[in-house]
Amino acid sequence: MERPTWTTPDGRMLYKAETSRHHIFSERDWYRTPLQRKVRQMGGAVVQLANQPHRELHANVEHPPLVNPNLMQDIYLHSRSRGYETAYDLFYDIVEYVGWVANGSRQTQQNVDDASRLHANLLEQAVFIELGRLTPYERQAA
Repeated sequence: MERPTWTTPDGRMLYKAETSRHHIFSERDWYRTPLQRKVRQMGGAVVQLANQPHRELHANVEHPPLVNPNLMQDIYLHSRSRGYETAYDLFYDIVEYVGWVANGSRQTQQNVDDASRLHANLLEQAVFIELGRLTPYERQAA
């Protein structure tokens, strides 16, 4: 008999079939260069979610904008330099970093503009990511 694999924030136990991987940089066809593909697949850019919040995310949030290569490289290098416990932690760190860039600290105007649009999208995604957030299920000792 299959055992539960994940636990939701409200304590429900889910099986693998009740979850799916969410790419925060959705629309796979938009990401064609090696850098774009690395960013799309990097830690923090892919999180496991409960299926229902994942479906709701895609039904209610537009695809994130494709940002310029310089900003994309900065996001990638930033995320690679971070220590984190879970992909969710790194996702929130990426959101924070993109917000910092959007505020213009030592950035080109193109980076500020792209980061502003991306940050707004990531904040929208974060609502659903938090609802669908999963913790690996650990069977309790009897």
